[in-house]
Amino acid sequence: MAPPTPSEIRANPHKWAFFLDIDGTLIDLAPDPEKVLVPADLPPLLRSLEARFEGALALNTGRQLDVVDHMMAPQRFAAAGVHGTELRTRHGGETAQMAPPVPRALITEVEAAAFTLHPEIKVEYKHVGVAVHFRHVPACESNLRVALERIVRGWSAFEMRPGRKVLELVPRTLTKATAIAHFLRAAPFRDRLPIVIGDDIGDGPALAYARELGGVSMTVAGEHFPLSIATFSDTASVRAWLHEIVAPARGQRAQGARLSPERR
Repeated sequence: MAPPTPSEIRANPHKWAFFLDIDGTLIDLAPDPEKVLVPADLPPLLRSLEARFEGALALNTGRQLDVVDHMMAPQRFAAAGVHGTELRTRHGGETAQMAPPVPRALITEVEAAAFTLHPEIKVEYKHVGVAVHFRHVPACESNLRVALERIVRGWSAFEMRPGRKVLELVPRTLTKATAIAHFLRAAPFRDRLPIVIGDDIGDGPALAYARELGGVSMTVAGEHFPLSIATFSDTASVRAWLHEIVAPARGQRAQGARLSPERR
């Protein structure tokens, strides 16, 4: 079944809730996570979308929420960070930590393994998780995966989740899907169907959960979803599609948007 069109979504503002990944979905990836460029129109676009759907919009990301807030300033959207381990259920609200901090001993093990393999592997401490970036040295992926799998076997509360040139150690019981379930239990998200857009393996649980609930899951072409099956060709087409929902261009399809015939 084809996903609803922007006009169909716009016609039912009480029906839908948006859960949007950031990197690779709303903005392009960069060689270094700190060097991504946020389009100037993105925070106002998301604010307009949030207003049209009565607050039922949340960012659902692997980033920490304090980093997200810096990226989206001055907005502080409802959001889930670090794969569901940080939650802020309303715009401008407080952030709740859903898991305890990563033990220092685990961080030390990860840092030692990463440095041993290659000094350009970057370890990012996310308070409740650890991300290990190997974008600068992709040839190290196989050995890094083996090393992190060995480490995580000694820490039963954590599991390794792959991403786009990153491997993350995060709490085993929390995902982007558990974050959505939490949001849907309270206003303004309650009694709405989720629209989930993502680009990576880490978005998989959220995409599957949206389909399970009868909502919409949409994907962006990249390292995980080939262009031949993705809903959108790139991040620009995602933003164009969202713009059409907020401010339709006289019924024309958003420029650059490439929609597949099925919900992905």
